[in-house]
Amino acid sequence: GCIGVYAVLFPGILAMLEPAYTGFWASFTPSQTTFAVFQFLVLGLALLPPTMCMGATLPLLVRFAAEGEANAGSSVGRLYGANTLGAMLGVALAGFVLLPSLGLSTTTWVAASGNVLLCVGALLLDARVSEMPDGTRPSLSSMGRQAKLLCGIAMLAGLSSLICEVSWFRLMVLILGGSAYAFSIMLLSFLTGIGLGGWGGGLLADRAWERGGVKTVLK
Repeated sequence: GCIGVYAVLFPGILAMLEPAYTGFWASFTPSQTTFAVFQFLVLGLALLPPTMCMGATLPLLVRFAAEGEANAGSSVGRLYGANTLGAMLGVALAGFVLLPSLGLSTTTWVAASGNVLLCVGALLLDARVSEMPDGTRPSLSSMGRQAKLLCGIAMLAGLSSLICEVSWFRLMVLILGGSAYAFSIMLLSFLTGIGLGGWGGGLLADRAWERGGVKTVLK
């Protein structure tokens, strides 16, 4: 719901930021590096509220979908795969259909309406499900050094993936030009691979768990 509301408000937020953006340049005439840092801080903070909501969505759904250790991999994998493939569909629709045919304003309202409908659907689902029992699995905080190592591995995996994503986009710009279509093609390919990998990886994780528990999964 918050994502949908923020999508509607975002053009106004950008308009409010524009005087600060142009005023900083006019007042200080900063170097390219300084201005890039300023851009990152201003626009990054503006995008932080909806992206935090996007990031929180999947962990909340995972807690609902994963009912036990035996099928946790496939449950989470299906959910992550569906989420990412939905993002892929969103990129394809926005980049190649909605923006060219409807324009930015109408596309924003379509996306906002979709998020509000999702919020209503989640509230209806919440009204129909019973309370879930507290989980008995160990938390990351109780796993000590292993959890820290696992978080470090996950962080480095995300770091390397996003470096590849940005690098591939820069390479594709040389072929396709610096257009929204080039960015959409790159993001579409990237998300397709992540979605399929999440779906298949969940199934592999369950099979590895059955063979030998956590150690086999990590191998």
